[in-house]
Amino acid sequence: MQLSGLTLRPVDSRDESNLLLWRSDSNVDELQLSKGGITREIHHKWFRSRLEKSVDLAFTAFSLGTTPVAYARVENYEDGWMISILVSPDHRNKGIGSYTCEIFVRELQMQINCPPLYAIIHRRNLPSIRLFTKLGFCLSREVNGEFLEFMLC
Repeated sequence: MQLSGLTLRPVDSRDESNLLLWRSDSNVDELQLSKGGITREIHHKWFRSRLEKSVDLAFTAFSLGTTPVAYARVENYEDGWMISILVSPDHRNKGIGSYTCEIFVRELQMQINCPPLYAIIHRRNLPSIRLFTKLGFCLSREVNGEFLEFMLC
C-alpha cells in the first residue's frame, strides 16, 4: 500500500458518520475508554464539542485520495495532551496507524510547544502499545485497571 499519498486536513462535519461507524466496530469497542452504547445523539454532542476546540491539529483526518483512512486527535489531559488514533476497519493492519501517528506526533511537536504528550491504551491492545513504544512513549502508570498510560519520553 502506498502511504506517501496520504493527505491531512482538519476534521469537519463530513467525518462524523465515519467516526461513529469506525468507533463502534466490535473489534475496537472493547478497547476504548468509552465502551458500547454510544448513541448517535451522544456521539453527535461529543463530535460537535471536539470541532469547537481551537487548537491547531486538534482533530485531523488522513486520506488516501478522497477516502478517509484514519483520524487523530489531541485534547487537554492533566498537565499535557492526550493523543488518540482511529483507523478505518478496512485499513487496519496495513501500517496506516503507525504512519499517521508518526506524522501526527511530529506535526504536534513542530506546531505546538508541546507539553507532555500521553496515550491511554487498553492493556490488551498490543499493536497500539507497540506503536506508541516505537514512537518513544514510555509506560507511566496504570489507569482504571484495564488501561495503561504512556507518556512521550
